[in-house]
This record gives sequence, structure tokens and C-alpha cells, in this order.
Amino acid sequence: MAKSGTRQRLRDPAKARPKPGRPKDEAKGSAILRAAGTCFLRHGLEGASMDAIAREAGVSKLTVYSHFQNKEALFKAVIRAKCGEFSPPESFLAMGDLEPRTALTRIAGSFMGLMLAPEVLAMHRVVTGESANSPKVAQLMYEAGPEPAMAAFAELLAAYDRKGLLAVREPARAADHFFSMLKGDLHSRALLNIGRPPAEAELKRHLDDCVEVFLRAYAPR
Repeated sequence: MAKSGTRQRLRDPAKARPKPGRPKDEAKGSAILRAAGTCFLRHGLEGASMDAIAREAGVSKLTVYSHFQNKEALFKAVIRAKCGEFSPPESFLAMGDLEPRTALTRIAGSFMGLMLAPEVLAMHRVVTGESANSPKVAQLMYEAGPEPAMAAFAELLAAYDRKGLLAVREPARAADHFFSMLKGDLHSRALLNIGRPPAEAELKRHLDDCVEVFLRAYAPR
């Protein structure tokens, strides 16, 4: 009877349910992200270890794993956090009530701020260098940064199309056109470390030109 009672207690879902863990420390999470960014730039994704990241952050490896499931998840979190620093305060879709030129100009400025940020350029170079031997690194970066940004912008373009403010039959292709045009030669030169960063006036002219070309190409007919 005692054994039967024991089995019954083990089957009790209320008692088998795990207790909630401690809430995650946001300060430690931020420290881990900063440390991971430093280690990834220094050693690349493959060369950076969770032990090294924990030492850099001043926390235990167990604490790192309590915030991030594995190194790949941590890498993607670093990319998402950096993208978030340069994102417009509104989500792309929430900008649907704005006039297209206003929304596109804000998005363009945020995007190029991200693309030309020194730490983002450095990470891009690291990923490009590793991608030949480890395509997974490039895939992780794409999934964390460009892919969701492209999808969100395509949703905004589709919303403008429904309202008749733009004529965008293929929002995903149009999003690719916009971001590719924005990067242009400015990003290529920055990535190759050729010359100085663009002056504010030069960058503004580039952004305005790109927005103007895009609006003309997808103007309602």
C-alpha cells in the first residue's frame, strides 16, 4: 500500500509541476550581452566560449546559461540588442498612420545609423570572415537582424498599398530594394574602411535621395 501511495503522489500533476525559478537579473543580462559582444568581436562565434563570456561579464557560467540557452541564442540576442539601439521608437507597422515619406525617412535614418556604427561594421567583418568555414554564423546573424527587419518593413509597405498611399505588389521585393539602395556605396566603403565616415550633410542627402527614388518607383498609379 505504501508503494502504491508513493506512485500516486508521483503522478499528482499539481505536485509534479516545477516551482517557478527566480526572476532574471536584468543588470546581469545586460552585462552578459556586453561581454558576449566583446568576446564575439575578439574571437568570433566559434572561438568565443561561454566560460570566457562569463569571466568578461563577471558572472558564473551557470548565470549565463540561466539567461541564454546556448551560445547561438546569445549571439542572436547580441545582434537583436544592437539592432534595437538604432530602431525607430515605433514598430514599423505602427508607423502606418504616418505619411510614407515621413516613415521611410525615419526608417532610413535608423537603418543607416545601424549599418555605419563601428561595432556593427566590426561584427559584420567578423561574420564575413567566419562564414566561409561556418555558414551557420552568417545564418544566425541574418535571422537575428536583416530577416525580421525586412519582414516588418514589408508589412508596413503592404499596409500602405492597402490604403492606396503606395502601389506595392510585392512588398518583400520592395523592402529588399529599399534597404539595398540605402546601403549602397556608403556602406561598402565603410565596411572596407575606405576614407572617412560620411559627413552629416552627405548622409542626409543620400537618405533623402533614396527615399525620393523609392517613392517615385512605388507611387500610386
